[in-house]
Amino acid sequence: MKAKRIIISLPLMTLLVLAMMVGGCEKQQPYDSRLVVVDSIMHHDPDSALALLKNMNSADLVTAGD
Repeated sequence: MKAKRIIISLPLMTLLVLAMMVGGCEKQQPYDSRLVVVDSIMHHDPDSALALLKNMNSADLVTAGD
């Protein structure tokens, strides 16, 4: 009886996992270009990257995904 329950629930669990994977593939939101610049320089010039971040207004960084 227990093995039959597992066999029945396996396709249901597989379907659920596939549905979650498909649902998680949303359209990627574009990043703010200033954040892209900070990301590109933070490894070789972290002080400049930090200064750029401190000068940004966080309210301006709101995206459509927020």
